[in-house]
Amino acid sequence: MAFLCRRILSSLYRIVGHQRGAYLFTPQINAWLDQPYDHLPLTGYPTTAQAQVQAALRTIPGSTLSAYELPKDQDDATRIIVKYRGERIRVYVHPKP
Repeated sequence: MAFLCRRILSSLYRIVGHQRGAYLFTPQINAWLDQPYDHLPLTGYPTTAQAQVQAALRTIPGSTLSAYELPKDQDDATRIIVKYRGERIRVYVHPKP
């Protein structure tokens, strides 16, 4: 019986360990996924943060603002997280109108 309990606990520990490993690489995975939205062609000045948030909210009617991620560079898309029906959705907004 003790052997069976040890084996079950060992399996659970391995599963949890693998899940933590996925979280360890989340920033690198997100950066890779965000590549198409970085270094966008710009002419002129970017729009205000308020205008970008309004654009994201218009994209998903009925949503509310959850988070605003500052772009790393001026020519990167702004990442705006909106909440819609309990789900968080990332919206990429071009910095130019």
